[in-house]
Amino acid sequence: MALENSNKDVPECLRELHEDYKQKVRDGDIDRRRANIGFIGKGYKFDASEENQIKEFRMELSKEYGFTEQTDKDELDFENQQN
Repeated sequence: MALENSNKDVPECLRELHEDYKQKVRDGDIDRRRANIGFIGKGYKFDASEENQIKEFRMELSKEYGFTEQTDKDELDFENQQN
């Protein structure tokens, strides 16, 4: 137990709780919990409209910071959106 390893006094109620847990695992009553087993799952899936919003946002940021060249068409589209 982490508290024991830190050379701290472990309250008796925690020690009993830990021993009860270990006994239940040994008896097969409960499954052992594993920590830090890594990323599990497939993650969130964006739909087409969300993906387009993110791409547009990234393009606007890129233009603002000068990472991409702004074309006349982009400038016209931007002006039309403002009006």
